[in-house]
Amino acid sequence: QLQTEVQGMNDSLAKASKELDLLRERIQEKDTAVSDLTSERNGLVDNNHRLTKLSEQLEFELRSLKERQVKVTEEQGELQNKFQESQRLITICTTEKEQLQGMYHDIEGLSK
Repeated sequence: QLQTEVQGMNDSLAKASKELDLLRERIQEKDTAVSDLTSERNGLVDNNHRLTKLSEQLEFELRSLKERQVKVTEEQGELQNKFQESQRLITICTTEKEQLQGMYHDIEGLSK
């Protein structure tokens, strides 16, 4: 009977040992999964950091472009004003030229 009890205990110990081995395997799988997830999270944190820096750079460039756009618009207005002034001066000069040509023809006619 003692031998039967010892055999039963040995069987129970063997079963418990197998269960422990299975639990160890599951724990190892969980550790691996946690390690993988941690690596993935760290990668995401790095990507987020890079995206934040890119976003900041883009915001800076956008501000710079807006400032340049304002300057270009101002310069365009100035150039438009200069163009209109030059058109006005051309008109005046053309009118004066025509008047001078008329006067020249008149003088030329008188001298004949």
